[in-house]
Amino acid sequence: MGFLFCLAVFMSLLGGAVFANVTCKWLNMNVHYVTSICAGILCGFLFLELIPHSFLENEFAFVLVGIALGFPLVYCIDQYAHNQLTSKMNQNKFSFYFLILAITLHNVPSGLTLGNRKDGSGHLLEFIIFHHFPEGMSLMMVAMTAFLKKRQILLAFAFLSVSLYSVVLLGVHFPVNDSYIIGVLLGFSISTFVYVAIFELLLPAVKYGSKSFHLLCALTGFFIVQVLLLIG
Repeated sequence: MGFLFCLAVFMSLLGGAVFANVTCKWLNMNVHYVTSICAGILCGFLFLELIPHSFLENEFAFVLVGIALGFPLVYCIDQYAHNQLTSKMNQNKFSFYFLILAITLHNVPSGLTLGNRKDGSGHLLEFIIFHHFPEGMSLMMVAMTAFLKKRQILLAFAFLSVSLYSVVLLGVHFPVNDSYIIGVLLGFSISTFVYVAIFELLLPAVKYGSKSFHLLCALTGFFIVQVLLLIG
């Protein structure tokens, strides 16, 4: 179960990465416009799946608490990391690792929920695996703008796969019965994704090129997620 689960998540991430890579090379797009597509994909994932799911299945107030706590904390982490790491890595590379942090935080509530249900073959398992496809697309697009090596990308995918399964095991052996914890964690992951999509990707990208075309690229990314959700 463990190996197959990690492999399925890894292949979903890799599939999204390959799709993003082939599409961008085929379209021969400027990296800044690719970044806007990436931001649109993250916003699509947020507003079409993560935010509705969080508020429908958890207490409204607890999700808001997570968001309220998440934004200032993520901002402080971002400012501290920028001050410490600006001389060591470029903006896009920093955004790549920040996005990994956001996905890891998002995987905590979903992994705990899967572990609590102990549902190894139900819809929730398929849902979690499938939603790593757009995350793989986002990571690949940011990695392309940061000119990361393939080995670094594959290691990031392996880390996300293993860390998610670790959280699932945690949920199996130490069930979380308090729904407010899941709600706060989901709210925190929402704030992290919003911060990465808007402040780490979209706003820096629109400084270069046509703002109208950046908007079109972001809407294209949003539409891609909508199509993937409809297919799934």
